[in-house]
Parts: sequence; C-alpha cells; structure tokens
Amino acid sequence: MALSTCLAGAGQLSDNSAGWRRYASYLDWLQEDKPTQKQMAFDRMSRGWAIGTRGFQQALVADEKTQRTVLKLTFEEAKAARKLRWESGFKCCLKALHKKPADAAKDPKTAAWKIGVAAYMKQHLMTSNAWLAEQLHMGVPSAVSRYTSEAISGRRAPAKG
Repeated sequence: MALSTCLAGAGQLSDNSAGWRRYASYLDWLQEDKPTQKQMAFDRMSRGWAIGTRGFQQALVADEKTQRTVLKLTFEEAKAARKLRWESGFKCCLKALHKKPADAAKDPKTAAWKIGVAAYMKQHLMTSNAWLAEQLHMGVPSAVSRYTSEAISGRRAPAKG
C-alpha cells in the first residue's frame, strides 16, 4: 500500500514531516481504540506476522530494521520468522557446498557436510536440533546435538566442502 493511501485514510494528511507525525499519532490512538478497531475489522486484517508472498516475508526477515521488530512479535509470529531465517540459511549452505535438498536424503546421516551445516546453523542462526534433523535427514534431534557437539569440540573430523 502506498504511503499516500495511508495518509489519505487517516484524514487526508500531507505527505511531509508534519503529516507523518500526525499519522504516527493516529496509529497510536487507533492502537488503543478497540471499538474503532472492531469497526475497521482489524481481526481480519491482521493475520500472520507479515502479509505477502513468501519472498516478501524472507526479504523482511533479512532486513536489519525488521530484525529489531522481531522482538515485538508474538510467539507464533516469531516462530514463523525464525523458520524463514533458517530456511534461507539452509539454502545458502547448500548452495555454498553445491548440494541439493535431495543430497541430504540420500547421504548418510553422519555425512561430514551435514554435520558442518548443522553446526554452522546452530551457532549462527540458533537453529533447533529438531528442524535440522528433519531437513538434513540426520535421525533424531539428540543425534544432531551429539554430532555437532563432537564437531565443534574437535572430536569429529571437520566437514569438507
């Protein structure tokens, strides 16, 4: 939606700093005014953490400003945003290693590249063991934890890629 549409909907406000301040005040008021929210059907407007295509949502997650707003999301909204971040990181890892998701299904669950991806994603994206176990076909979540701990501590050969 264009900013001019939002400003017009808030009372034909001007597209300048004074108009933007008045618009911010309008949003603050609207946030507190439950009868007006009901009249404007807010419950039908606000579904999910971001309305748009999957690509749009991934772009939001990648944006630094959006990262700061993630702290204000509900549990379910944050969970969805986290999953998108994990998916994006997983795709980047596969690309860097010249792997495809099908490789994860056919290679052994203890393949060095899988353990390397899992360890990287756990350390850098705080990816859950359960999600990694599913995506990388590494068995149960506790196995992912064990394999990555061994790799990080040096008790397992490093991944080659």
